[in-house]
Amino acid sequence: MSNKGEIRRQITRKESERGTKQIELIDLKDDLRRLKEALKEVESSQDDFTSAKSLYDKTEISDLDWKGQTRSKSDTHKDDIDKEMKSVADDFDESITDLKNDISKKEIEISGVEGEISSLTSEINILRAKL
Repeated sequence: MSNKGEIRRQITRKESERGTKQIELIDLKDDLRRLKEALKEVESSQDDFTSAKSLYDKTEISDLDWKGQTRSKSDTHKDDIDKEMKSVADDFDESITDLKNDISKKEIEISGVEGEISSLTSEINILRAKL
């Protein structure tokens, strides 16, 4: 009788572990969903930025429009804006890369927890078969 009692205790413990892992899995999947949503939003913002930058890049001020000191100041401001736009574009690229890496890590973590749940389920079934 004590052997069956021990088996029942093991089943209860493993079911508890499995329940904890299932809650962890739900949280991980929520994290993954949020990461994917964030990636979509950043990619959409990058597209908007790229479109606006394309329009900016097409804008030209001819020598007939501005000359002298005004032209020089304008060129300096344009150079500053160009540097900032390059920085923003780089930030978008870096953010997208980071999010994709985080998504990959989260997917691996989810696979690991799913494997643990599967192992616990198998162990529970083996123990139940002994009863």
